[in-house]
Amino acid sequence: PVPKMRTEKEPTDIIAACDGWVTSADIYHGERRVNAGMAVTAGQTLVSGKVAVFKEGYPEKYIYVHSDAKIIADTIRAAEGSFKNTETLRIKTGETKKRFTVTLFGRDFNLYRDISCGFKDYDLADNRKHLDIPVIGYTGISITTHEVAEINEVTRGLEKDEVLLRAREQLEEKICRKLGTGAVKTDEKLSYKENKNGFRVELRMYLKENIGIEIPIEE
Repeated sequence: PVPKMRTEKEPTDIIAACDGWVTSADIYHGERRVNAGMAVTAGQTLVSGKVAVFKEGYPEKYIYVHSDAKIIADTIRAAEGSFKNTETLRIKTGETKKRFTVTLFGRDFNLYRDISCGFKDYDLADNRKHLDIPVIGYTGISITTHEVAEINEVTRGLEKDEVLLRAREQLEEKICRKLGTGAVKTDEKLSYKENKNGFRVELRMYLKENIGIEIPIEE
């Protein structure tokens, strides 16, 4: 998701989005709290928007600034989940029937008793057409055609490699949703435990990313 943009006049700290090992810390505005070679934890302040401007021996005095920095760190992001070793497919038998609904000025009148058409399982596709008359235009009448297609559900077993491939793709997507722009994957490790229903899978993704997040501070 696109982060909320903050004005440059709004005082902010920069905190760590996650645990990591800082490889470079370029501070453009704000008070430095981190250097390259440091390990940091999620939520730790990396740059403070509260900057001291007093001299030793004088009363304390601070200014509040909008912090700006680029904090690159080596990080590990992990995600896990359970994945079944079977899947259920919905296969059309080729049998289809149609049912109709007439709508008069927003009120529906179904021209059928049972939309299932006697099928045990089915998919439904609707197509609505409005009745227009030249010059007059829309009459307030429309007809919806319901195309009912019979479905058979078939369960098939999945090979281990297929399950793990799907698991990797889904877990990668889950991790990537939490990343900021510019993150680079350097490595990843997939581990799993097999059970009677399938697999419990964990993916650890090794990244190089900018972990700084701006948060507002009160003066």
